[in-house]
Amino acid sequence: MSSLTHKACAPAVARTDIASVLRQLGHALRTTITVWRKRSAARRELRELDEHVLRDVGISRSQADFEGRKPFWVK
Repeated sequence: MSSLTHKACAPAVARTDIASVLRQLGHALRTTITVWRKRSAARRELRELDEHVLRDVGISRSQADFEGRKPFWVK
């Protein structure tokens, strides 16, 4: 392969790699935001459960409050 051909192909490969990385990054970001939103909603619902339901699922009010107060980014 001549150096002229090699130089002409290199930018296209680099752009393709960058585009692929950006797509993967975008997908990871969307996935993370979706997980955070679901986690936040689940914790809000947990805080709102009454004592009877908490007993049915086998957790105490203090456990529900502890879990419900965690920030959305904490697993």
